[in-house]
Amino acid sequence: MISKVESATEWMERLAEDDSHGYSQANRWGPDFDCSSAVIAAWEQAGVPVKQYGATYTGNMRDAFLRAGFKDVTASINLSTGSGLHRGDVLLNYASHTCMYIGNGKVVNVRSDDGHPEPGDQTGNEIRIQAYWNYPWNCVLRYPETIDTDDEPYDDDVIHPDHRRACYHLEYGDGCSGRGQKPQNSIKAWQALLLCWGFDVGKTGIDGEFGTMTMLATQKWQQKVKDMGGDVEVNGVVDSDDWEEIIFVPTEDR
Repeated sequence: MISKVESATEWMERLAEDDSHGYSQANRWGPDFDCSSAVIAAWEQAGVPVKQYGATYTGNMRDAFLRAGFKDVTASINLSTGSGLHRGDVLLNYASHTCMYIGNGKVVNVRSDDGHPEPGDQTGNEIRIQAYWNYPWNCVLRYPETIDTDDEPYDDDVIHPDHRRACYHLEYGDGCSGRGQKPQNSIKAWQALLLCWGFDVGKTGIDGEFGTMTMLATQKWQQKVKDMGGDVEVNGVVDSDDWEEIIFVPTEDR
């Protein structure tokens, strides 16, 4: 079972790769889409009822998405470069455009019919994966899936729900790259999660210091996740991918 964030993001990626879907404003709710209907449909099929909360076009998406549980994380993002974005983030210009960030500096952009109003993507570029750019965006919306839901198969004996909530509130996407390079409370959250997975972080336990034992425990955890098929590097350095893996790996995959 994948997360709602991953379900929505993968849906957008498949949309871009399937030329039977093109850009249309006249027939925008499938199989063709415009920018807003595509992003709304992606979250609807993932089980987040943004359309039920009133999302129909770019001008009302922000309020509807917030009512559906999204957070406005614009203040933590460098809109010029895209630094701080997470996979699944919704980029929104209130007046005219929206798209979804899919990681690695890329977005899915439902952009234009390129002069082909007929159904489907006639050029391969009506809906495409491309490099991030600042449209400019007015806001970035993020679905905070670290909060408990009854339909996610987490094992609370392995990762306690309080720790998942703590990690979201402690800016988990920024990571903690080493001793003194991250606020202590975020390092404490990381240490707490390592303990939940059964790794020793040293005699002093959750102390907010990214010392040798925490680094070694991080490497052991990264190796375990990599052996399970996770997309992490075994280097003892924590980045946004590590935070997502330590929070979102479901029980049946352990």
